[in-house]
Amino acid sequence: MEKPCLIPKPQVYLQRAGYFVKKAAVSKERMPSRLEAPLAVIWPEVTGTEDTIQFTENKELQKEQYVLEITEEGIEISWGSPAGAFYAVMTLHQLVLFSEGKIACCRIEDFPGLRDRAVMIDISRGKVPKVESLKAMIDLLAGLKINQFQLYVEGFSFAYPSFSEVWEKRAKDYLTPAEIRELDAYCAERFIELVPNQNCLGHMNAWLETEAFGHLAENPGGLQIKGTTLPPATMDPTNPESLKLIEQMLDDLLPCFHSRMFHADLDETFDLGYGKNKDKAEKEGVVSIYLDYVKKLSEKVKARGHNMMMWGDVLSKEEDAAAQLPKDIIVLDWGYEKEHPVRRRAERLQRAGVEFYLCPGTNSWCSFTGITDNMMQCTENAVSAAYDFHARGLMVTDWGDFGHLQYSLFSLPGILYGAAGAWNRELVTEEELAEALNRYVFRDETGIFGRLCLEAGRYSQKEEFLFPCRTLAFMTLQTGCVSRDRFEASIKNMVDSMRFFVEPCVYLPCEEAYAGRSGMEEEAILEYLDELAVQARKADPACPDGTLLKEEMINGLAMVRAATRTRALCYGLEDGSGLEKEIEDLCERHRNLWQRRNKIKGQEDSLLGFTTLLEQLRARKQEEEE
Repeated sequence: MEKPCLIPKPQVYLQRAGYFVKKAAVSKERMPSRLEAPLAVIWPEVTGTEDTIQFTENKELQKEQYVLEITEEGIEISWGSPAGAFYAVMTLHQLVLFSEGKIACCRIEDFPGLRDRAVMIDISRGKVPKVESLKAMIDLLAGLKINQFQLYVEGFSFAYPSFSEVWEKRAKDYLTPAEIRELDAYCAERFIELVPNQNCLGHMNAWLETEAFGHLAENPGGLQIKGTTLPPATMDPTNPESLKLIEQMLDDLLPCFHSRMFHADLDETFDLGYGKNKDKAEKEGVVSIYLDYVKKLSEKVKARGHNMMMWGDVLSKEEDAAAQLPKDIIVLDWGYEKEHPVRRRAERLQRAGVEFYLCPGTNSWCSFTGITDNMMQCTENAVSAAYDFHARGLMVTDWGDFGHLQYSLFSLPGILYGAAGAWNRELVTEEELAEALNRYVFRDETGIFGRLCLEAGRYSQKEEFLFPCRTLAFMTLQTGCVSRDRFEASIKNMVDSMRFFVEPCVYLPCEEAYAGRSGMEEEAILEYLDELAVQARKADPACPDGTLLKEEMINGLAMVRAATRTRALCYGLEDGSGLEKEIEDLCERHRNLWQRRNKIKGQEDSLLGFTTLLEQLRARKQEEEE
């Protein structure tokens, strides 16, 4: 008797003799309160007159705990709260999909391993999903027993009522307060807390580019790193006007949410201490200046009835920094490389006595189609450390650097894998992850598409060396179609620059890999990609957006292919025949695909790397003809 593949895995699964072969259904009248609305969307077929599902409230069970008992005669669900009842039905839904009408009798006793199980997606790098796309994501997360969702906001991806004269001139796509309220209510129906998120110190580029707020920059001239100038991104934390700006932004944003938490981000303040506060930083230290601002901001957040969350990267620079925080701040430690010192960070946060999350990522950004093995190892490390050091939660992050070019399809493996670990320390295997994607997300009876999602994120293993959280194909969009010497100098500069941004345990392995790199094998990479494209056409995802998913898979692979060919052209390994047409076609397909899930104004920004390549290829062709 085959054991069902469930994601997340239940804490206890006891299989018994026999099968339940009737329809799993319950009438609206016998459903626990609050289940009717979400089930009407996620699993409408479960509502019926058969009443083969019986619900029993058990107040001895914890909030999200449930017991699911399946016998030949019927199904009984014991629950302590509506959330527990909902999660039981989500598990039952997977059993129905797995069994195809014949569920093995069993008893499941289940509860969450971690209190907070979160997913955060970036809506601030050009891609702002349509509300219906976000609702589809929320339904998926609910089925994975995720109980917190965040939308990362920097710049003008939220329509701040108090600053309409600023963002109306600059914003391309954004979510309105009404749309946020709609999403907040939709999340709440599915037992998900939509937590407000807004960067409050660094990543303020868009605001600092304006005439009204440019004077708040810590470093108005930008930051020089290895010959590259980073634009002003961090506000001067010692200027009272900086905090005043954030307070008004909070007053616009926070009332749109029911959550009493607020994520202030506060990460990557790279230019702090290099501009207006240089002398102060030399005397007191950068972290001291940073902590003063954090404490002031925390008080402003508390005055508005919220508890503050923040990233932990700046705190990690000093051993005792986290211990100096107010104890009601939740620290979110992120790290997206498999070498990230997550256990050391988690132990330090536990010792400091602060509540914390550990935050791996999907690794879909800066890669076109993901970096599967790094994603899985990084997630495994974070899950292990979260349980060993008693983290409050785990949050999977999904970023959109450089125009958010990648399709959300390629973030799904990381989201499912992280969700599995947030509920149960026993992660699913890679085979189980592929099967879960096929059965519960894509509904692909061929069994191809789930595995394909994972294999699409492995082309970088055939590149010359592995760069953390970025592939060489994607880096082609940053370097452009240039001479081999310029291309290699650009890659070397990126490798060298890592010393400024990450710890030695991350940059040293990269430098070693770069030093021992192999030669480019264009043919092997293209053969791999072309075979994946063949498999994509054979797959048959039957989910509502299955046809769209196939198109996104094929075009994502086409992006990798075109970028790889461009790099080979730079290296003198091919003549670029047909490459211009290849890029033109993928750009046109991308425009069509983008508009089907996202608000449309950001699409050209997402394609900037490829449209720049086109211009360079055309100029190169013209020079050759002359």
